[in-house]
Amino acid sequence: MDDDGNVANFVESEQITYYNGYCCSHLQIRGSVPSFWQQTGLTAQAKITRNFELTQPAFVKHCENINSNWGRVLCVNLMAKHKKEEQMITDTFEELVKKSELANIRYEYFDFHHAVKGQRFDRVNSIIHKLQPMIENFRFYVEDTVKRTIQLTQKGTVRTNCLDCLDRTNFFQGKVAIAVFDAQVYFQ
Repeated sequence: MDDDGNVANFVESEQITYYNGYCCSHLQIRGSVPSFWQQTGLTAQAKITRNFELTQPAFVKHCENINSNWGRVLCVNLMAKHKKEEQMITDTFEELVKKSELANIRYEYFDFHHAVKGQRFDRVNSIIHKLQPMIENFRFYVEDTVKRTIQLTQKGTVRTNCLDCLDRTNFFQGKVAIAVFDAQVYFQ
């Protein structure tokens, strides 16, 4: 993260579906944990580079930026608690969320590797089910392409991270996308 609150690996993903005269869109975001940390080497050894007091202003900027662009935010952290480096970064993230008391940010921890141990990827469904009411409350964009009217707008988004914002994050965002797609298909 930099002092303006920008984080590495920050990406917005949009899922667009067309059906029965409607265009639906849903946005999700991903990005590195919004704190000052660095990772060196192929073994992913990480360290925290700034304390809480020096990190909080940039963290707040990051959160305010995502609030202004995407509304309410559910931050889902998928890092492993049994890996020292990931636990250290998670502890920092959780401290920032708790002590910053930001009204439009909700934090959810889910140890992805522990949950899917033994190739049990179906176990991710439990966290999706738990978060389903919030995801549905965030809604999605719907436009009637025949009448050219907006029927619904998205009011919040899911911000997902793991250590590198790749495999775990991709899988989790895919599960969120499926849940949203189910809601989109039944919208009318």
